[in-house]
Amino acid sequence: MAEPKFHQLHYNFVAKRLRNHYPADISADPIAVMIERGVIEDIALEFAQRFKVDNMDFDQFAFLDQCSPDRDSYPLSELWEELE
Repeated sequence: MAEPKFHQLHYNFVAKRLRNHYPADISADPIAVMIERGVIEDIALEFAQRFKVDNMDFDQFAFLDQCSPDRDSYPLSELWEELE
């Protein structure tokens, strides 16, 4: 088995960037917020898929929840379950 290209530092870096850009407040423009959420969720899922291919020990559920600004309100890990 090859050495993984990505490590915890990469996972944390990506998750924080996505979490910081995930709009939690819909008071501005609800339609725009829903579109932004969808884009960020798609990007998070793409990273999770890539990280999982790179490292079979990668925890995609923990990563996706780290991408969320509020795991209870926006449990992004549930998106992975929809893929299966």
